[in-house]
Amino acid sequence: MWVAPHTPRRTHAGRCAVARRPRAHPARVTRPAGGEGAPRGPRAMAKTTRAGAILVKLVSTAATGFFYVKRRNPKKNPVKLEFMKYDPRVRRHVLFTEQKINK
Repeated sequence: MWVAPHTPRRTHAGRCAVARRPRAHPARVTRPAGGEGAPRGPRAMAKTTRAGAILVKLVSTAATGFFYVKRRNPKKNPVKLEFMKYDPRVRRHVLFTEQKINK
């Protein structure tokens, strides 16, 4: 049974939830030919990268293994990156230092 979107209804957990219109079945959704929905051919846009930029990994000094990935241009910024960022594994801000990405 479909209920108007603005009408609240009770869920099995007792919390109030907004009723939603049922979604179309994934097999019935039409997508452009060529897979992934990306345009193909001469009009397709290629992903551009900034000239000289490399990807580096910022690793937590709390030894949790958590890391961020950041883009850096070594010609404009030759020093290694260091940031105070949030590490969710220790639930606090810690120092993150730059390492090379192993491919």
